Amino acid sequence: MRHCSTFERGNGHCDLARLGREWEVKICKDSGLTINQSKIINGESYIVINYKANSQVSRIWILWEAQDAFFSPRLRNSNARSLNRAAAERNIEVLYEGKTAS
Repeated sequence: MRHCSTFERGNGHCDLARLGREWEVKICKDSGLTINQSKIINGESYIVINYKANSQVSRIWILWEAQDAFFSPRLRNSNARSLNRAAAERNIEVLYEGKTAS
């Protein structure tokens, strides 16, 4: 928020807001995005930072205007839902891709 005047503190459980739209910030190990099963998806966008086991940032990307169909089905025995990249592909924008080992 300090470096981008168009972002402001979000309302309720929302991390950020920009131009009246909700934004969530997620820091996730490896390459995916996992959300709480009880999360109601309502068109918010996600800023996702993926990191490797050594805490090195491997990717930063945006999931624009999330839809419930982008995530795995709700299961009774799980508290999390993971992103289905194939379903969300058109709404993903990669901002940073770290170097891969050769």
